[in-house]
Amino acid sequence: MGEAWDDLAVLRAQRARCADDVSQLIASCAHDHPGNKHVLECRACYEKVVDRIRRRYLAPDENAPREWFAGRDALLKDLDELFSSVRTYKVGLEEVDARIASERQIWYQQQLTASPSIKKALEELLDKKDMYAKISARGAGFEETVSEVRHALRESGAVNGETSNNEASRTLDQLVGAKTTEERLQVYKQTFFQETADEPASGRMQKYLDRLQNGTTMNEIINKISMDRRSSIGAQGLKDQHKQRVEELRRAKNAHELQKSKKAGGRKDSNTKSQLPDEMYDQPPCHACSKEIDTQDFMACSLCQVMFDHGICTKPTVFCSLACFSGPSGQETHTEAAHDCASGDQCVQIHDEDTNMDMYDPGPYVCMECIGQFRRESVYCSAQCASQDFQRHREGIHIPERRRLGLDVNKDMDLLQFDDGSKSKYHARQIIGHLDSIGNLISTFQQENSIENAQMINP
Repeated sequence: MGEAWDDLAVLRAQRARCADDVSQLIASCAHDHPGNKHVLECRACYEKVVDRIRRRYLAPDENAPREWFAGRDALLKDLDELFSSVRTYKVGLEEVDARIASERQIWYQQQLTASPSIKKALEELLDKKDMYAKISARGAGFEETVSEVRHALRESGAVNGETSNNEASRTLDQLVGAKTTEERLQVYKQTFFQETADEPASGRMQKYLDRLQNGTTMNEIINKISMDRRSSIGAQGLKDQHKQRVEELRRAKNAHELQKSKKAGGRKDSNTKSQLPDEMYDQPPCHACSKEIDTQDFMACSLCQVMFDHGICTKPTVFCSLACFSGPSGQETHTEAAHDCASGDQCVQIHDEDTNMDMYDPGPYVCMECIGQFRRESVYCSAQCASQDFQRHREGIHIPERRRLGLDVNKDMDLLQFDDGSKSKYHARQIIGHLDSIGNLISTFQQENSIENAQMINP
């Protein structure tokens, strides 16, 4: 499936070619038959004009690119009859235009409905599900619907209350006019993957840009971005968690002040108890701004801290301030890039937006066998997601790893519930027995190291 701008480029080129030919026919008529005030008065030349327009729709050149009306048999049949009537002056060309415009509205509505880019932009990014439903509804006012879609999409790019219509038009012209893959890639990069023209694409965006470089279409890229955002561990309850971050940071700072107060009072036992482990004083720079952090006052990604504590990653991901933690290069961006749900494309959040995620404690959850024995990061957005993915995960990771380590590959048979007599499909009797929540692991880490209210925030 080609890009939308490819279709638009073909439409513009073929329409311009036809218009040029018609203009030449009219000019030739005026030159050769000066007695006629208009080509309509010259039957021979008028028929040439009609035939040229007809050929575009009903008899295009074999090498001509396929246009939107190709294969729409009902339209082509009607046009054949209309052009015959136009040649004999029974109807005017305006009736041909009206029939084409009517069919193009139907085609346009079908394209809007089928486009993953439009659907995801309206439903997920702009939260306008009602508008997408209106597009799909038969009988909806075409002009009104198109106007609303354009307004919604432009509104998302508004700067200081003003939409960037001119910039959007220039970008579209650049995409349509791109002659090579490299030219189009540069337009994509500057338009969709860079905040400013003189800044490189961020690390999170670079992976999508690399896919484009390797031939992936923009529709496929948009699908991938949407899937990554929804399967990301950070997709669950981000808004509510963001509200909690400030309060958690305040509590952490209060705890730190309390520890300093105890130390100042000369309470040796308390000092020993509240002493942070050595690794808490040896932290990398801030993930967002690269500044050195204050080891007494920073925020850490809890997933990274758990993996670091289990020897899976070499260093945690930390932030020097709430501004860096919550900013464009902060925790949410880091989570999307580094901590995908282990079920991948089969994540329940992708296939069922209404999934009840509250049966157990809020996630994320980690597979304890993976982090405890295999030193692998296997994180799930919820216990439900882990349960659904259990057989694939067990057979794809646990059994090969047990075999590699010389362990009994069927040591957990008593923990399985088979779905039928063939024993080909099964699930965990109690999925929660195979998992532990990040919250619980962080609490354990704090207790083992006598850390009170550490500033580690769940994604």
